[in-house]
Amino acid sequence: MIVQLLSIFGSEAGDVTRQAFLAAQALGLVGCAISCGSYFSRRRTLYLLLQMMTVALYGVQYALLASVSGVVNDCVCFAKYLFVFLFLIRGREAPRWVGFVFAGVSVVLGAVAFRTPSDLVPIVTAVLFTYAVWQKNPYVLRICAIVCNGLWIWFNLRAEAYVATVYCCVELLMTVVTIVRLLHSRRTASASAPTPATDAVPTPPPVSPIAPISAAARAPGDDATVSTNGLPTSGNPSEKSPKESFK
Repeated sequence: MIVQLLSIFGSEAGDVTRQAFLAAQALGLVGCAISCGSYFSRRRTLYLLLQMMTVALYGVQYALLASVSGVVNDCVCFAKYLFVFLFLIRGREAPRWVGFVFAGVSVVLGAVAFRTPSDLVPIVTAVLFTYAVWQKNPYVLRICAIVCNGLWIWFNLRAEAYVATVYCCVELLMTVVTIVRLLHSRRTASASAPTPATDAVPTPPPVSPIAPISAAARAPGDDATVSTNGLPTSGNPSEKSPKESFK
């Protein structure tokens, strides 16, 4: 295994021993499990620590499978997570230009490690994801995630990282489900939202002879459960975009 790791930069595609192949699948399985667990963490620092463990395992996995571009991509991801983590433990937010810097590093190192067409995947996904995280539209973000997952499925199949391939398929399916749910929620909210009449003038209700004067004098719409814009006081239903990580 150690020889396989040291000889990765001199290996050719498919030059992988059976022991290295099995070890790579095992590491991929552990990495997928840790990645799943990271999404349940409520602290950003813990999330980043788990993601660093994930990409470290993925990096060794790709090394065992003689995938140079996979190793390079995970090294860049590890450095990015570490950079953001160091800022967070000091109570500061990482500068927003960090994403662009690491995307540029991924492009340069990815070009150096380029061997086959599938080696373009780390380059393309780094640029596409950097663009996606700057978008406020939740649909654009998730469509970019679908494209990235599709490309990584192809890359992992070519690299024979089959466990990681299954994990990417699950992520792609969940992203599609999320888009469908967002569309359904928006359609439901639009159908149930009141449509104020702009032309019709509201007619006050007839005054009953036995009704209190205060009730008769109350203006239409003067209700504690309705705000001045005609919507519930609890606020408009809003779509919250969950945080994604992406490699």
